Amino acid sequence: MADTIVDTPEGIQMYYLLAWRGAIRLEAKGLKHSSGRSVTAHVKKVLCIKGNRDKVLAELERRIDAAKEQRS
Repeated sequence: MADTIVDTPEGIQMYYLLAWRGAIRLEAKGLKHSSGRSVTAHVKKVLCIKGNRDKVLAELERRIDAAKEQRS
Protein backbone atom coordinates (compact mmCIF):
# COMPACT_ATOMS: atom_id res chain seq x y z
CA MET A 1 0.00 0.00 0.00
CA ALA A 2 1.34 3.42 -0.90
CA ASP A 3 1.40 6.23 1.63
CA THR A 4 -0.59 9.31 0.75
CA ILE A 5 0.21 12.79 1.97
CA VAL A 6 -2.65 15.25 2.10
CA ASP A 7 -1.17 18.72 2.30
CA THR A 8 -3.56 21.02 0.44
CA PRO A 9 -6.49 22.81 2.06
CA GLU A 10 -8.88 21.05 -0.33
CA GLY A 11 -7.37 17.65 0.45
CA ILE A 12 -7.54 18.25 4.19
CA GLN A 13 -11.18 19.35 3.90
CA MET A 14 -12.01 16.20 1.91
CA TYR A 15 -10.23 14.05 4.50
CA TYR A 16 -12.34 15.52 7.31
CA LEU A 17 -15.58 15.11 5.39
CA LEU A 18 -14.81 11.46 4.61
CA ALA A 19 -13.64 10.72 8.17
CA TRP A 20 -16.74 12.32 9.67
CA ARG A 21 -19.01 10.40 7.29
CA GLY A 22 -17.39 7.12 8.30
CA ALA A 23 -17.52 7.97 11.99
CA ILE A 24 -21.21 8.89 11.83
CA ARG A 25 -21.98 5.64 10.00
CA LEU A 26 -20.20 3.67 12.73
CA GLU A 27 -21.99 5.69 15.39
CA ALA A 28 -25.31 4.75 13.76
CA LYS A 29 -24.36 1.08 14.15
CA GLY A 30 -23.77 1.57 17.87
CA LEU A 31 -20.06 2.30 18.15
CA LYS A 32 -19.43 4.98 20.76
CA HIS A 33 -16.76 7.68 20.56
CA SER A 34 -14.34 7.68 23.49
CA SER A 35 -14.90 11.33 24.35
CA GLY A 36 -18.53 10.68 25.21
CA ARG A 37 -19.76 13.33 22.77
CA SER A 38 -21.39 12.11 19.59
CA VAL A 39 -19.65 12.67 16.28
CA THR A 40 -22.96 13.81 14.84
CA ALA A 41 -23.21 16.59 17.42
CA HIS A 42 -19.62 17.63 16.74
CA VAL A 43 -20.16 17.77 12.96
CA LYS A 44 -23.40 19.69 13.40
CA LYS A 45 -21.56 22.30 15.46
CA VAL A 46 -18.52 22.57 13.19
CA LEU A 47 -20.49 22.74 9.93
CA CYS A 48 -23.52 24.63 11.34
CA ILE A 49 -25.95 21.91 10.25
CA LYS A 50 -29.33 21.41 11.85
CA GLY A 51 -31.29 18.20 11.91
CA ASN A 52 -30.92 14.54 12.72
CA ARG A 53 -28.20 12.07 11.78
CA ASP A 54 -29.75 11.35 8.38
CA LYS A 55 -29.78 15.04 7.48
CA VAL A 56 -26.18 15.45 8.60
CA LEU A 57 -25.11 12.46 6.50
CA ALA A 58 -27.01 13.84 3.50
CA GLU A 59 -25.28 17.20 3.88
CA LEU A 60 -21.87 15.52 4.19
CA GLU A 61 -22.59 13.54 1.01
CA ARG A 62 -23.58 16.75 -0.76
CA ARG A 63 -20.36 18.48 0.33
CA ILE A 64 -18.24 15.47 -0.67
CA ASP A 65 -19.86 15.40 -4.11
CA ALA A 66 -19.33 19.15 -4.51
CA ALA A 67 -15.66 18.81 -3.54
CA LYS A 68 -15.22 15.98 -6.06
CA GLU A 69 -16.83 18.13 -8.77
CA GLN A 70 -14.36 20.94 -8.06
CA ARG A 71 -11.42 18.56 -8.42
CA SER A 72 -12.60 17.39 -11.85
